[in-house]
Amino acid sequence: MRIAAIDIGTNSIHMIVVRVRPDLSFEVIDREKEMVRLGAGGLDGRALTPEAMHAALQVLSKFRRLAESHQVDEVIAVATSATREAAVVPSRRRGELTLESPSIANQSVRTSRTSAVSR
Repeated sequence: MRIAAIDIGTNSIHMIVVRVRPDLSFEVIDREKEMVRLGAGGLDGRALTPEAMHAALQVLSKFRRLAESHQVDEVIAVATSATREAAVVPSRRRGELTLESPSIANQSVRTSRTSAVSR
């Protein structure tokens, strides 16, 4: 099984792709990090800027393609407080990332294949 894990942070987005072995140990296949600065200017409940959202969506689209190239079976994504507590989160946009309500708080979002980033 191959898994991609994405961490959407205040300043950067990280992705790691692993192959899980039968004994549940894992091997890192790939990892990426991109600076997006979602929290630029401080958030404290304020909205994410359009520029920050655009940068994040671009990175997540890139990560989706990378995950697909590694034929991952599952994508697990988590967002830190900058995203969860923002007054406005990106809405559903065809062909781009689909984010749910910030009310998911400390829960991770698990999806099969790469459906966390729609096609």
